[in-house]
Amino acid sequence: MHFKKYSTFYSLLAIGILRLLVHHYPGINEFDVVVYARHFINPDWIPGDWYLNQNIAYRHTFNLLAGGLSLVAPIWAVILMGRAFLILLFALIMNRYCREFHIPAFVILPLFTYFIANQSLVAGEWMIGGFEAKTLAYICFLMALLLLIKKRYNWGAFLSGLALSFHILIGLYGSFCLFIAMLTVEDTRLKNLKLSRMITSGILWLLGGTGGVYAIAQYLKSTAQVNKDLAASIYVFFRVPHHVLPSAWNNSLWIVALAILLIILIRVFNVANKRNVKMLTSAALCSLFLFGIGILFYLAGMHTYLRYYWFRLGDVFLPFTLMILLGISFSLMHQGRLKLGHRKILKNKAKNGLKIILIVLSGIAMLYAGVSFVKDVSEVWQNRKYNFVSIDENRAEMLLWISQNTPKNAVFLVSPTMQDFYYLAERPMFVSLKHSPQNDGDILEWYHRLNLLNGNNELPSGRNPFLYRRELNRQFYQLNAEQIQRIKDDYQVAYYLGLSGQKLPFRTIHLNDAYRLYSIE
Repeated sequence: MHFKKYSTFYSLLAIGILRLLVHHYPGINEFDVVVYARHFINPDWIPGDWYLNQNIAYRHTFNLLAGGLSLVAPIWAVILMGRAFLILLFALIMNRYCREFHIPAFVILPLFTYFIANQSLVAGEWMIGGFEAKTLAYICFLMALLLLIKKRYNWGAFLSGLALSFHILIGLYGSFCLFIAMLTVEDTRLKNLKLSRMITSGILWLLGGTGGVYAIAQYLKSTAQVNKDLAASIYVFFRVPHHVLPSAWNNSLWIVALAILLIILIRVFNVANKRNVKMLTSAALCSLFLFGIGILFYLAGMHTYLRYYWFRLGDVFLPFTLMILLGISFSLMHQGRLKLGHRKILKNKAKNGLKIILIVLSGIAMLYAGVSFVKDVSEVWQNRKYNFVSIDENRAEMLLWISQNTPKNAVFLVSPTMQDFYYLAERPMFVSLKHSPQNDGDILEWYHRLNLLNGNNELPSGRNPFLYRRELNRQFYQLNAEQIQRIKDDYQVAYYLGLSGQKLPFRTIHLNDAYRLYSIE
């Protein structure tokens, strides 16, 4: 690669590696999705676990990729390789966007640095970060949009379908936005429609989306006789309110932000005379429309429908679109081509000043990313003996002891907030707050199990679940012998992991300064 020609790619790749490769490594979702993928490929690893044996059909495509890697590498290496692969893909795609919209490296670099640190508008989503199914789906969606802008319809349709295979909701919402964006810029008069092209694109979309179509079919044919509304309410109000419930968001400034974005996008769409800008803003407006549907469901009290994450795509695609539009604006300002009425925004003397400011900001971004990277690497390296998890030494010692000295299929009663138990102990877990199933009947069982560990007290709802983790953790360590025995009799639990200071009438098999492991068989 010629350095000057690909300077944007090199710059974005460097920022991506410095800010994302080992930041919060391994991440919260990776403790779930990569562990699940390994069990999917190798069921003999952590056999007999209730959650890991659930059929989460929409993850199957990701499972084949991550689970296949886990056959030849430990989980920590799979996560690291997966992150590196995603960062490379995202840098390549961003480089393509910058070339398409004529945004130079010194303009996009500070904007990109800010974007990866603030990807969510309000609903706590992210487009690039850990190694998981939805990050791959977003990459497919962004590439599909770029290909459709360039009128490469077949590949655009295939990648749009592939997004569906990696993540159903991102794939469906993304395909809807891309389809509407196409209608807004193409000549869709009947005489100009090419039936053969439409059929070919449709077939390729289905081919790319095979995994997603299969998952949708699995969901629709589910015949479990359960209270689906209750399951949906549990999912919305207890499991993911921070993603899907506006009342759980921190403040109301997002309403103002949405209104401003709506005005900007409509204005840009109306005045733009280039296909690429029109398609980008049209797709963003469609994601904003989906955002609006979610708000209407919320205002109408139809909260169970919020389980479909209406805010998911818009929450990250709107900031992405704003980043690109700002990049275009700064580039035009630097070139002296951006006008307000008949006057240029910047006169000739100010253009170089803008460039200097952006170059300085880019330098600051690189310096900040470099310092952060050194700090992150240092923290990860310090925890290398615990498979790179940032964890209390006593807990790490206990979990590693469990992995080496207990039966592989023994079920453990541990705090439901201990999300790294699968990763380090490699043993079945009674229930986990983080590791939640997707099917209605399984959601009800998951909620029931959590209530058991909460001393049969009703769990709070409508708040960010991370805010009541401490209370759930406290209640778990206050379980008495009778409650533990009842769970053991009903669910064939073999061990209880309590605190070292607890005194229970069970046999202690391992003890350290913080934890005590009881055999309750």
